[in-house]
Amino acid sequence: MNEVWLRRLRRLEELPGPVWVFGAYVVARAARWAFERSVMLVKGSLDWQTLWVEGLVLLGVLLPVAVLWLLVSGSSRALSLARWYAGLRAVLHFVSLLYPLVVGYGPETVSEVGHEFLARGLVSVAVGCGLWFVFLLYLERSSRLRAVLPAGQRPAPWWAVAVLLCVLPFAG
Repeated sequence: MNEVWLRRLRRLEELPGPVWVFGAYVVARAARWAFERSVMLVKGSLDWQTLWVEGLVLLGVLLPVAVLWLLVSGSSRALSLARWYAGLRAVLHFVSLLYPLVVGYGPETVSEVGHEFLARGLVSVAVGCGLWFVFLLYLERSSRLRAVLPAGQRPAPWWAVAVLLCVLPFAG
């Protein structure tokens, strides 16, 4: 086996549990995206008009893959990008949680949508917001993660944060 891959596998062993959970999230999300798009391709519902939207969604799927890759490879910007990603996901979930208040769901709208469906969606978004916030706190405060990643951590480049801001809302 190649020396570089062995080194990355050893680094993967050093990473703490929450990073492994993030890795499982990334793999499950990429697998779900690939499965859904293959079903769309077989059904014939993937056409040129929706292809540009699917490109944005693909970028949204590849962003956490890139962050995970940087964490595994031990990049000096990995922790900063992971913090930005987790923070923006928490903010997006929080905004989604406030969406029904902004739209102004009235009694007639709630009866059309259904109380259970709305409550289940809000609970799901609230749990997601909490989990992303806890992961962000872990990334901020973990001494074990700081010990594994390089000491000279550099901030995320502005263009990477701009890409996160532009693509993450479409990532779903």
